[in-house]
Amino acid sequence: MNPSPPTERIDPAALRVALRTAIFMPLSFALATAFLSADARAMAAFGSFIILAMVTFGGRPGPRLIAWLSLVLGGCALITIGTLLSTAPTAAGVAAAGIVSFLIFYLGVVNPYIAAARSGAVLLLALPLMVEVPASAIDDRLAGWLLASALCIPATYLLWRLPWVGELRRQEARACGALADLVRDPGSEELRDRAYGRVSTLRRRYLATPHRPTGATGVSAAIATLVEELGWLYALITVPGASIEADGRHAHRLRIATAELLDCSARALAGSDVRLPVEPVESALRELVDGSARELVEIAEGDAEAASRQLEHEFRLRKVAYAALDSARLVAIATEREKAPGVLGKVWTWVALRSRGQVEAAGRLITEHANPRSAWFQNSVRGATGIALAVLAADLLSVQNSFWVVLGTLSILRNNALGTRESVWRALGGTLVGIVIGTILIDLIGGDRVLLWIALPLSVLFASYAPRAISFAAGQAGFALLVMVLYNLIEPVGWQVAIIRIQDVAVGCGVCLMVGLFIWPRGATALIRRSLADSLEAGAKLVRERAYGVLDGRAGVENRTWEEAVAASDRLDSVLRQFLDESTGEKIDQEALLTLASSGLRLRRTAKGMGRIPVQPWYVAPGRDASPRLEHLIDEVTGWYETVGGGIERDEVPPEPVEVDPDIPRALVTQIDAGREGEGLGAGIARVWLYENLAYLSELSARYERHARDLFRSEREAEAQSG
Repeated sequence: MNPSPPTERIDPAALRVALRTAIFMPLSFALATAFLSADARAMAAFGSFIILAMVTFGGRPGPRLIAWLSLVLGGCALITIGTLLSTAPTAAGVAAAGIVSFLIFYLGVVNPYIAAARSGAVLLLALPLMVEVPASAIDDRLAGWLLASALCIPATYLLWRLPWVGELRRQEARACGALADLVRDPGSEELRDRAYGRVSTLRRRYLATPHRPTGATGVSAAIATLVEELGWLYALITVPGASIEADGRHAHRLRIATAELLDCSARALAGSDVRLPVEPVESALRELVDGSARELVEIAEGDAEAASRQLEHEFRLRKVAYAALDSARLVAIATEREKAPGVLGKVWTWVALRSRGQVEAAGRLITEHANPRSAWFQNSVRGATGIALAVLAADLLSVQNSFWVVLGTLSILRNNALGTRESVWRALGGTLVGIVIGTILIDLIGGDRVLLWIALPLSVLFASYAPRAISFAAGQAGFALLVMVLYNLIEPVGWQVAIIRIQDVAVGCGVCLMVGLFIWPRGATALIRRSLADSLEAGAKLVRERAYGVLDGRAGVENRTWEEAVAASDRLDSVLRQFLDESTGEKIDQEALLTLASSGLRLRRTAKGMGRIPVQPWYVAPGRDASPRLEHLIDEVTGWYETVGGGIERDEVPPEPVEVDPDIPRALVTQIDAGREGEGLGAGIARVWLYENLAYLSELSARYERHARDLFRSEREAEAQSG
């Protein structure tokens, strides 16, 4: 039975987080009110809100506990620093706010747990810094923070653990199951439509998820990557041209093993304790590759056309199998069967760098992003400048509750002037609505503290749910209402707190506009254009190097060209993560962006496959002079990707997709037989395998060309209408 329309509009994950916050934040505040001093109450209330509503740590229970304990200890240090600086000269507070905020924002690129906690950590500095009290209040403030931590951190384990991750895993399980059925029977239109529906639903759910898990932990990064990987797997199976229904015993065995692996992946994502059968797929792949090489050796000249078709079918099937293996590895990480590789999977990447390799990985990330072209660096400078200016403005204007200036700045600041302007109006509008509702509510309640305590969890519920499931403006309205209820419980002042709130937010809005206009005002569009161009151009350069390496006899190694391609992809990933994590007001097609963002990975994987050809036992270097058409195809394909990258950066129409001459594969297969008495069979086989990889990239060009056209289509149409 289909759910009713009102039910469909409820976001279950957002509701779970909001309910958990509505239970434990009032409880934390009540305990602080009963047993602690007035200085501890605000820290207990906002500390619990930070833990329950602002920070989400994914991963296994152990690493999450270490992350939470690190936040608790770091919070104690920040609260102490902020309290000591609250009575210090303004210059000291401004400098500390800027430096510490920059470190919190920037180090998130090294450690994903820091990235997940950055907004909450900044508030743990801002609240004690902006509310002036003597140093003797440090103990009381720490008591409030520790009370909130002791009560709310266990709640994240006991009640609705990782609600966003669970919902995406369920959708990915459904998509995996549908793809498994399609691999078994790729000719079925019914199964194709069902798989398309499941994959499309998964993509829509991912794009609609607030605070998407785009790399906050190894688990979350795997879940986010799996969204694109499953979409790519569907495209490989259904793309026009060669089908995966290749003839032959080896091909059939590989297809059935791949379907079984996808089935088990679906069950694992759904929560079953099932083993992922990776070995049968890898074994079938080896047999198919070896068998394909033997069959090519036995080809007679008259069978060239049939052999080339068979090669295309088998190559497509191998691509599907490799994609299924990659998906299974992501499933193993997403279901916590194994640790994530690299920086994202290490709990102590920054907290305690335990090996030289980890030090080098952390250093590489810091170096990659320590330049003005990095989105992470730009947003770190932008955020730190905004916080420092908010502290300065609040002091110069003698704002009554200057903490809200910083909170308003942190909430509203976006990564460009346009996004900031739109956020300002939504923040002010939402705050005004919340004030109107709060004023009416406070007026009706009067001085009845029982009714205020009843209103507190309801206001917490709405303030937690609204920004995730409704809108940014609704979230501002909910938070304004929460502040009015909370402050009337701490110190009854009636509706006057509403006027203070709107004044402080207005000051924060002014700070945001200044930062947005003067610090990298071009915004997300310019960053996305440049980062996509760098990723495509670096990937194309790597493919060209590896392709000519096949002709020259050079195996692929992780050299400078490889490192440049990886670095470009890392920078693009940071832009993508921050763009998806914020509402920028810019008209960018998110579907097209996600697809194009994966292009660097596709180019690198293809280049890696090319680099393995020279190490095969049958390999003989073909040489360049004997393969002029293949050399032309190398330059044509890689040149196309470079042109598309440059076109995206300059806002030019992308070129038409690459079209491969259908006579090339037949000529290459025929050349194998001719090589029996000349250059050797291995040279002919190497040319065929190189061609298959280039043909694969040419097929991708049609998909990327379409998405390159759609990426900024809405923006261009809006400009045309306004012009």
